[in-house]
Amino acid sequence: MFPKENRLARERDIKRVFEKGKRINNSLFSLLFLKNNQELTKATVVVNKKYDKRAVYRNRLKRKFREACHNLVLSLKEPSDIIILPKKESEEIEFQELAVQLEAAFQKIK
Repeated sequence: MFPKENRLARERDIKRVFEKGKRINNSLFSLLFLKNNQELTKATVVVNKKYDKRAVYRNRLKRKFREACHNLVLSLKEPSDIIILPKKESEEIEFQELAVQLEAAFQKIK
């Protein structure tokens, strides 16, 4: 889990990233990011109900993504707001492969 100061939680901030942010697409996820004027990078993982109606499975996927990108979020030099949107295909992927894919996407942000 991200430290509290690194969580993107306000609805208005999330909407701003969806409207004005840049998108990096991958076969496993989409990553939206927008540079911010704060000192910290903030991130969140959003899983739509289309993925699965049961919260247990959505939350499991969120935990997997949060753990895989925890250090990546904290290591960004330029403060940004980041939203990660997992795709259905990411459910079956191994954690190590997911971490590699996320690291490649985060390199494009830097």
